[in-house]
Amino acid sequence: MFKLKKIKKKVDKQLKKQYERLEDRFLGIENTLYNGLEDRLSSLEEKFDRLTELLTDKEVATAATNTTNSKKKKKKATDPKVTTKKSNKKESKLPKVKPTKTKVEKRIEIAAKRDLSEIRGIGKKIAEKLRAEGINTFGQIAGLTKKEISAIDEKIPGFAARYERYEWGKQAKDLQ
Repeated sequence: MFKLKKIKKKVDKQLKKQYERLEDRFLGIENTLYNGLEDRLSSLEEKFDRLTELLTDKEVATAATNTTNSKKKKKKATDPKVTTKKSNKKESKLPKVKPTKTKVEKRIEIAAKRDLSEIRGIGKKIAEKLRAEGINTFGQIAGLTKKEISAIDEKIPGFAARYERYEWGKQAKDLQ
C-alpha cells in the first residue's frame, strides 16, 4: 500500500512537470504570435499615420491654392473692366486638420489595446471581468495592492489565489 502511494506521487509529479512544460511551450508560441502580430499592427499604424499626414498636407495645400486662386478671381472681379458671374461665390474654407496624437498618447492607446490574456493564467473570461472592473493594462495589474486584490477577489472568485500562484504582477511587469 505504501509503495502504491509513493508511485502515485511520483507519477503525479511527472505528469505535473510534463503539463508545465507543455503549457510553457504553448505560452511561448502564443507570445511569439502575439508579439509578431503586435509588431505588424504597430508598423501598419505608423504607415497609416504617415499616409494620413500626407493626405492632410495635400488637402491643406490644395485648399491653400484654391483660396489663392479665388482671391485672384475676386481681384479680377473688382476690376471695373472685368465682370464675371463667379465673383459672387463664397471663398472655400480650409479643411479642419485633426490634431495628431503624441507618442505618449499612442503608447497609452496601444497598452490599452493589448490583450490581458497574454499573461499566463488569465483567460478571455477573466480578462473580460478585469476590463469590467476597469483594469485594462499590464501596468494596472502590476501595480495592484493587497487591498485591491482582495476587493477584486470578492467580485471575481479565486482572483487572489491565481494572482499569487501565477505571479501575475511579475508577468505584467515583464510584459509592459
